[in-house]
Amino acid sequence: MKNLFTSSFLTVLILVVYSNAMAQIPIIQSSKTYGGTKDDGMNLFMHTPDGGYIVSGYTYSSDGDVTSNHGDVDFWLLKLNVSGAIEWQKTYGGSGRDYPISVALSKDGGYVIAGETGSSDGDLVTAHPAGDAWILKVNDTGKIEWSTTVGGSGWDFVNRIDTTSDTCYIVTGGTFSNNGDFSLTQGYSDTWVAKIGAAGGVMWMKEYGGTGGEYSFNIHQTNDHGYIVAGYTTESPAHAQIIKLDDTGKVIWSKRYGGSGNDVATDAIPVRGGGYIMCGTTNSHDGDVASNHGLDDYWLVRLDDTGRIQWEKTYGGSKYDFAGGICETINNDGYVVAGFSGSSNGDVSTNQGLGDGWVIGIDTVGKLLWQKSVGGNKGDTAWGIVANADGSFTVGCVTASTNGDVTDNHGGEDMWMVKIFPYQVGIKSQEISNIKVYPTLTSGLVQIDMPAGIDNASIRLFDMQGRQVSMFTINGQHTTINIDTLPAGAYNLHIFSKGLEAIYKVIKTD
Repeated sequence: MKNLFTSSFLTVLILVVYSNAMAQIPIIQSSKTYGGTKDDGMNLFMHTPDGGYIVSGYTYSSDGDVTSNHGDVDFWLLKLNVSGAIEWQKTYGGSGRDYPISVALSKDGGYVIAGETGSSDGDLVTAHPAGDAWILKVNDTGKIEWSTTVGGSGWDFVNRIDTTSDTCYIVTGGTFSNNGDFSLTQGYSDTWVAKIGAAGGVMWMKEYGGTGGEYSFNIHQTNDHGYIVAGYTTESPAHAQIIKLDDTGKVIWSKRYGGSGNDVATDAIPVRGGGYIMCGTTNSHDGDVASNHGLDDYWLVRLDDTGRIQWEKTYGGSKYDFAGGICETINNDGYVVAGFSGSSNGDVSTNQGLGDGWVIGIDTVGKLLWQKSVGGNKGDTAWGIVANADGSFTVGCVTASTNGDVTDNHGGEDMWMVKIFPYQVGIKSQEISNIKVYPTLTSGLVQIDMPAGIDNASIRLFDMQGRQVSMFTINGQHTTINIDTLPAGAYNLHIFSKGLEAIYKVIKTD
């Protein structure tokens, strides 16, 4: 099994760039699967202070990477180091169905996990048979410190938990109950938000809804110590819904977005500079949605602080495309979105099976910069994404594939972590016109065609730390250089002639 974040490149691609613009080419740098012989997967993950990751997963297995199972499906929490190796992993639950959705860092170095449970034994004390929301606090090695269930006689669940600035937690989910901890009075389901204290007690809880059904997918604390909630309402047709709350859960504003079709907001994150970026899915082509590529599209909407639309864009192909998660880039120059695509046309260049994880990069006004499908011959879905300090992105997926980009499978579905780097290739600067350098993504050979009148030049190759690693001489208009002995990675190729210089970005693959 390959280690995550090794230097090996898994994609072989020949690209010729002749334009003066830099092109961003996303490359799979590494990937790793986790699981046992049954179905295993993930829902959310995030960086830890040591550069590794904490992953909220689920498992039906009791072998392979999974050391135990309480019965049916369990919460599965994994601590990974920066290379993707498992430092520790723990399962939590009882004999019923225990399904995690979210994880967050706690201020004391531990973690808090949230999801739903149908168990009333094992790690659980009490729960309603239809399913309760379950919030679990563990220390930095996964040992349980406290556990809280919230619910009534109906189905109740958590979709997201986050840490607040005062060392507490904010959680959101859905309820079908009108008793117990809930008082559903309108419609058949409500969104709920609760603030949980550092010791696990419920500080306050509010419900939000109308005559139909309301669901929330995500919540984040905002700069004013309030919260932004993303979800949708099922009142026909279904619309994306964003709710802005103050620090006590009081509604500041609530707005719906969409057209005559069905529209869903899966996340809305506060962005640097103010406002929010909403990601979701739409099959509308009217109202707030200017265009649609097919059945369902990724839908990105930039909102100001009061929820007014600044711009919106759709992305996808002729089939079903669903956006699951979004993050800002490290340089604050755009956003990256991960989800699922069943398409192989339009904005989607390839599809390897029943559906792939699909990752797109856009700039700050929604222009598509790059896109990458990841997967194999079966169904693959990306559920989360984080930006890394080196400019790469780690994508959290579930895969059932055994080929393509998936190098290993333990059985059934696996948790799958993929690192993608959107390298820039092509011309960085060009004082010498009409040079052709190709392929700029290569396992060894690079062809250099010089313009007429320039047949003597020198080439110097520098790594990304600015160190010169190779030097060549050009004699004649057509020269081939071989860099197959260099480590895989990105290099700047400098061509010097008659006091002039041209610089190209070249990617060396294994």
